[in-house]
Amino acid sequence: MIYDIIFLLLGLCFLILSGDWLVRGAVGIAFHAGMSATMVGMTIVALGTSAPEFFVTLTAALNGAPDIALGNVIGSNIANILLVLGICSLITQIPGARKRIRWEIIFVAVLTMLFSASLLLFGGIPRWMGLLCLTGQAFFIFRAIQMPDDDHDDPLNDAQPKLIWSIGLTILAIFTLPFSADLLVEHASSLALDLGVTQATIGLSVVAVGTSLPELVASAMAMIRRQTGMALGNIIGSNIFNIGLVIGATATVSPLYMQNMQVNIDMFFLITATLILGWYGLRSLPMGRQTGLAMLLGYAMFMVFTFRG
Repeated sequence: MIYDIIFLLLGLCFLILSGDWLVRGAVGIAFHAGMSATMVGMTIVALGTSAPEFFVTLTAALNGAPDIALGNVIGSNIANILLVLGICSLITQIPGARKRIRWEIIFVAVLTMLFSASLLLFGGIPRWMGLLCLTGQAFFIFRAIQMPDDDHDDPLNDAQPKLIWSIGLTILAIFTLPFSADLLVEHASSLALDLGVTQATIGLSVVAVGTSLPELVASAMAMIRRQTGMALGNIIGSNIFNIGLVIGATATVSPLYMQNMQVNIDMFFLITATLILGWYGLRSLPMGRQTGLAMLLGYAMFMVFTFRG
């Protein structure tokens, strides 16, 4: 068991480090391309911070651990809203969402409902649903590029590395992410057996929180730098990529069907968290410290239900 814990933590550390490299490299490339903060957050940074989820989910599916794969995405999306957004609200008040963010919230709500319906009706994600998710992801990227920018955050004027360094970091991350994900999934599965808990529990908790740490770091740093558009864009965009790209691509390669996983409580928390996000976002309501504390309390409740089975 100690052996599995050590290598699980090593895999998690390498995964976080690789995700950070990918985000830094991607933001550097975007900076040199002249993209705005919100656009970078909802596309480049969101894609970069979703890379750990992608490699972990795909690796788990190919290794015959669909419960870890599904639990990772469900748990990560819940963590992104209740944990990451909750912490960001504690750092500084998040102003009401602008038009671009409101459209993004509607899109993530639709994808979440489709994802939840597929799990409840079919017991998983068949290949055709994976293709549908990928189509939705492609539409999201196309629409995001076409939408006029209403970003009023400070421009991306922080010191950025030279383009060649940004490209180098991105390439390095692409090579280290699969190794990190494989290490994490292998020892997470082994640890689940040692502890007598299900793979779904490990996926919903340890793996999900671990793969959500890049979102937490990127969004928290954006909030500290007053880039609220980038922070919100990253959180919501990551949830879209997690379902559209991560689940879509994985299910297209290897359909995902639950083995020993019960998703009623998990879906309740995922849908509730998404509805809370929609309530604040579509009404352009600010999120302050009280909201942040309530979200963190909700995430603590989710963890309690997860480990109590």
